[in-house]
Amino acid sequence: MIYITKTEIAPDKNAVNPCLLINLEFEFDRYYELPIGFSGRLKTQDGTRLSYIQSEKDQNFQYTLRDNGLTIDQSKTKHDRSKFTKQLSTELTNNAIDRIELIRIADPKKEISLTVEIDVTTLKIENNQSQITQLKAEITQTQIIYTIPQSKWIQDFAPHLGIGNYLLIEFPINPTDIEINKLNSWGDKLGRARKRLEEMQNYLALGEWEKVIEASRKVWEIFKLKEKEVVLKSELKSLLYLNNYSEEGLDNLLTSIWNMHEYASKFVHEKDKEGSLKPELYAKKEDAYFIYMWAIGLVNMLSEKLKNEVVR
Repeated sequence: MIYITKTEIAPDKNAVNPCLLINLEFEFDRYYELPIGFSGRLKTQDGTRLSYIQSEKDQNFQYTLRDNGLTIDQSKTKHDRSKFTKQLSTELTNNAIDRIELIRIADPKKEISLTVEIDVTTLKIENNQSQITQLKAEITQTQIIYTIPQSKWIQDFAPHLGIGNYLLIEFPINPTDIEINKLNSWGDKLGRARKRLEEMQNYLALGEWEKVIEASRKVWEIFKLKEKEVVLKSELKSLLYLNNYSEEGLDNLLTSIWNMHEYASKFVHEKDKEGSLKPELYAKKEDAYFIYMWAIGLVNMLSEKLKNEVVR
């Protein structure tokens, strides 16, 4: 009888769409059965089907089949068992990836266990009651539970499945790396904000939505210009005026930064401004990505404006 002795799953780094490679090691009796077909299904542990598994690359087999399969003493045929490896693949849709992430994030260890169901079609030789040798196609189904720890998921799987990186993000030149004269204070702010953005991106990959939003508050805090920061506000005003911003437009920008800080705080603070307990607000994936887009958009915009002013 054929059975699986080893299983390894890895992302396909050469695929355009998110795809997993499933490497299996089989053991079978090379004189009485011949594996000729492979297929299967990838499921979550609650039985939800994520995708179909197909053969990645077929290979040629050439084995000798004996004609006395029913009379052989099975206890003496261990040396007749052979091993071979087979690579299968399965393509994942965005819905399937979202489902995996939802289950993984809910797990206390932030790991994911996938059920791999494999159907192997073998060609078997057997004798009937008339001692006539027959060939019989038989399907054997095997089920494997494959667990991927959090660290391996984040490091090896997430980057190739688009998790935490659904957007094409470009970090511009850090203004602190170039001569910026009177705008040094803004270069410091942008350099610090970039570090916070990197924190947010790491939390996105971990699926820690509340921590993404908590880190974003530091970005808004960096750019919240208080009344006493007259010089900084004047520098920003002069810079944006060069790009045809109106005074109203500048005020709207600064107000939006304050408002985003207030919005993000709603997920963090337990009490409202009057001191009363607020209803519990849980951050979800869409909340984290929304705030992340705003934060990275602000940093990129200001960085580009400053960089253009320096080289002007």
